[in-house]
Amino acid sequence: MIRMRPTLLLALALVAPAAAMEPAMEQWVSDDSDGATQYRVTADGSTAIGDGDTAVNGGLGYWHLHEPGDSTAFGLARVGVEHRPDTATRLRARATQLSGSRWSPLLGEALLTHDFRAPLYLELSASRGIIDTLAAIDRRWDLRSTGVSLDLGPWRGITLVGGYTRQWLGDDNRRGIAVGRLLIEPTADQRWLVELRSRLLRSDFDAAGYFSPRRMDEHLLLGTYRRPVLGDRWYVSIELGGGTQRVNRGEQKALYHAELVWRGWFNDHVGLESRAACMNSGGLDAGPAGDGYRYCQGTVTLKGSW
Repeated sequence: MIRMRPTLLLALALVAPAAAMEPAMEQWVSDDSDGATQYRVTADGSTAIGDGDTAVNGGLGYWHLHEPGDSTAFGLARVGVEHRPDTATRLRARATQLSGSRWSPLLGEALLTHDFRAPLYLELSASRGIIDTLAAIDRRWDLRSTGVSLDLGPWRGITLVGGYTRQWLGDDNRRGIAVGRLLIEPTADQRWLVELRSRLLRSDFDAAGYFSPRRMDEHLLLGTYRRPVLGDRWYVSIELGGGTQRVNRGEQKALYHAELVWRGWFNDHVGLESRAACMNSGGLDAGPAGDGYRYCQGTVTLKGSW
């Protein structure tokens, strides 16, 4: 039986009549070579209210997680709001109620962005989520995060991005994640993008029940080609790259990454967004590179606008 909190059900009921203005249906799937698979299906709607500087949204969905020999599932309901007090600032917040046989947590996220005009752009975020492994779900381990990110640029086709996230996990582990990116657009038409990306993770201890080593260093070189197609109604992006990963000062392992993005509009009212990616590391919580490991995920979103 799927149980939702009365406040969320009431909020969904208030949003639903107007949500047909911008509906969206999304399916997300992931799979890795260790036999762990997930899929999530959601249906959302959003609409502007007031003078148009505020939008409310709500949705329902289903999330299934499978690992060899076991599986679990959640129903979900979510409501959110986005407000733009001016053209440079955006505030977004969302609450999500999960309902499962093992655990039914209330999750949330908030994001504040401000564009200081070039060359500065700032993001501040806070969230509560879950660690998406069955061992962590059985123990009801949540994941609380705060983060800050700052963009500097572009300046002559070069942008610097720096970010730091602090996380508190349900098993009393704590970790910090620093990310640095150098983005270079070598051509004036912006079809090509070269990125140097580094991610450094430091945590209190090597976790059990999910992948989180005491330390991990990743460095990637990525190249992206992107352009409009089919009369500029559609857009395609192809990203390829590789690098290295080192876990707990151990042996350095090779990384690879491949991603395809396809999005656009069939007509003035119906559009599609899709993304598929594969790599030989599951990033945080999933698994490290090496020993033939593979992780793939894909998202397809059918959207509307009336």
